[in-house]
This record gives sequence, structure tokens and C-alpha cells, in this order.
Amino acid sequence: MVLACNMLCTVANTTAARFPIKDQAHMPVLQLSRTNFPFLSRAGATSALQWNHGPLYNALLSSSVLRISERGVSWCTTCDMQQSPQTHVLACLPTPDALCAVPPTPANSTIRLFPTSAVKVPADIRRLPAPDDVTVLGNLWAAAIDGCEGVHSRRTLIFAQKEYDVSLCDLVHGQLDFVFYPQDGQIAWSERDSANFFHSILGTALVIVCVLFLFTRVCANLSQIVRGRPRAFDWRSTTVTVFSAVYSVPAAAHNDFATEERVLATMLQAYALIYTGLLIGQHFRSNSATKYHLLLDNKEETNVNAVNTTGALVAVLLLLTAHLSNTFDSPFLNIFVLIFGARSFLKFLTFVLIHSSKPPSTACAKLAGLFFDTFAFASVLELGVRSSARSHNEFASTAAGLTIISALTGVFLFCLVERNTNYTKRPI
Repeated sequence: MVLACNMLCTVANTTAARFPIKDQAHMPVLQLSRTNFPFLSRAGATSALQWNHGPLYNALLSSSVLRISERGVSWCTTCDMQQSPQTHVLACLPTPDALCAVPPTPANSTIRLFPTSAVKVPADIRRLPAPDDVTVLGNLWAAAIDGCEGVHSRRTLIFAQKEYDVSLCDLVHGQLDFVFYPQDGQIAWSERDSANFFHSILGTALVIVCVLFLFTRVCANLSQIVRGRPRAFDWRSTTVTVFSAVYSVPAAAHNDFATEERVLATMLQAYALIYTGLLIGQHFRSNSATKYHLLLDNKEETNVNAVNTTGALVAVLLLLTAHLSNTFDSPFLNIFVLIFGARSFLKFLTFVLIHSSKPPSTACAKLAGLFFDTFAFASVLELGVRSSARSHNEFASTAAGLTIISALTGVFLFCLVERNTNYTKRPI
């Protein structure tokens, strides 16, 4: 292992002078081309990804987790990832012309993962016995040979050799997912169930429809907040919110989330379900008596209870978009964090400047709701942004930037709400 590491470091040092290594904070998540067999390549490119020099090598050196699936290549330096019971773990050591290679033994086959040069597969692979000295390696061998023959996957056929190179075919047709731990020299792999409803076309279409509907409700809520209009209770939005939150519980179990992402998913599910449960209960109670409640905001000008549902809607949208992207690291994350943060700062200003002078029962209820929302916002900011950060510096700068922008947006919304609410009482 020491020799392999020294060899890899030598290769990296010689290539670093020719290929400038960029700062990892500026590296995007790589979307893979699904047609450029047999190599892994960036979408729209034809050259194979280079693991041992350049920006991708910089990511390997500093990352704790590198995920590879047909969805793309992503990595994280500030998060961890736990293996599920369906995950198989193998030792995988550095090699110059691939991501890594399973150490061979006298009875084992040679397996390289995602080479950058020739990709080989035995011509008579189905006749070769699977390795039986290591069960995990035998499982990988059996899973790989089911649907990836050399002719169809454009891999070089070799005869009378027990050598197999894992390539793009294993991701697309073999339905395999890989997680590489560079610091530990281990790789974990699992096989996706293509017949699973949560990864089917019908399941994806259902999630997309729910996302579109809930996002229109968020836009409607923001429009009514800006105009100072009450937001009435809506059974359709509430039903879709509850259904989506419940649906996300088993759906998240089929995503290869990092540890922080799984914790965040659980917290958002609990937040959305508790929030909508209190909303439904207080909807029935508000018919008999008009009082200040945890989720209701009485408007003296209209004498109508405005229902605050934006937090639950954003939480569910975060869960659904994370399921579609297989990670919280998606373009939607910063947008929803900004909306959630602006709403939290708006509620803070409303409590401090308006509700703090109300009767103690009203102030305590509003304070409890503020703590609830603030805790959820802090969780999204810490766990969600951390899982999408490529470095500690990027996490700190992104979290600080989103907090500042959210605070300024919350102040702006508060000024608009107060202006639209009290414009008739102010001199022109």
C-alpha cells in the first residue's frame, strides 16, 4: 500500500507542474455523459475523466467522500457517509490509470474501477468462475457481468484472463452505485433496484407534479405576504404537503444520502408533519373562537386569520428536490434556504416589533413558533449547506452569505408588509 501511495504521489507531482490545480471550492458537481462508453466523461465531452492529476485529483486528496453513479460524480470534504445494510465494502488502492484497483490475491480476479485508458473485459466472462475466497468481490463480479458485455459496452475483449474493469456500462446498464473513501482506501458499492417505485418513471413524474404544485403555492404565499393579504387555509395544499412529507420518508431510504443529509431529511420530515398537524388542528379550533395561535396571524384590518404555511411548503420542496437529485446539493438548495431564511427573519421582526407587546399568551405562542422555525432554518443552513460545500472555506462563506441575504430580504419584506397593512392610517 505504501508503494502504491508513493507511486500515485509521484505521478501527481510530475503532472501538477503541467496541469494547474484549481481551488476545490470552484469545482462543480460533474454530470456524466451516459453515451460515451466505455469511459466516464463529463457531459458534452469525449475525453475520459483523469483521476490522478488536475482538479479532480485535488478533489480526491481533500475529500472524505466521492460518489459515482449514473447521475454524476459528487464529492464532499465536510460530510461523512454511512454504509447501508445493502452496501458492500472493498479495499481499493491507488493505481496510475484508474480511480483505484482492488488488491489482487492468488485466487482473486483483478478489478479496476473506471480506468482512464483501455477498459478490458474477459471475452468468456460468463464461463469464468466468480472469486469464492472473498464474498464481497464475488458479489461484485456477479453483479457486473449480468448486462455489460464487451461488444456492447465498447470494452476491449481479452481471452483466458480473470480481469474486469468497471466502467460506464456498470453504472448505466448494471445499475451500480459506488462511494469511494480516499482517506481510508475503501470503496463501497450497491446495486439499484430498477423495479423500485421510487426510482421509476411514474414515481419521478409524481414527485415533479408535487414540486410544481407546491412551488406555485410558495409563490402565491410570497405574493400575498408582500401585498399584506391574508393566506386562507387550503385543503388541497395541506393534503399535498402531508402526502409529500410521508412519501419522502421511504423515498429517502433509497437515496445514497450522506450522514448529514439523512439527519436533515429526518428533521425536515418531522418539521413538515408537525407543522401541518398543528395547522389542521388549529383550523378546526379557530372556527369556534378567534384567538392568536401558533400558526395563525390575526389581521385587525380584515379580521381574517392568515395561515403561515410557507415553512412547511419549503421543507417539503427541499425533500422532494433532494430525492430527484439524489442529494441536497442541487441548484434548488440555495433558493429554498434563502426563502426559508427570509421568512424566519420576517417572523423575528414581526415578533419583536409587534407581537411582543401583545398579551402574554399570544407572545408566548408566537415565541414558540419563532423558535421552531429558527431551529429548522439553522438545521437547513448547517446540514444542507455543509453537504453541498466542497471545502470548509466554501461552507463558511456560503452560510454567511445566505444568512446576510436572508436577513436583508426579511427586513425588506417587513417594510413592505407594514406599508401595505397601515397605509390607510399614515399621511400621504
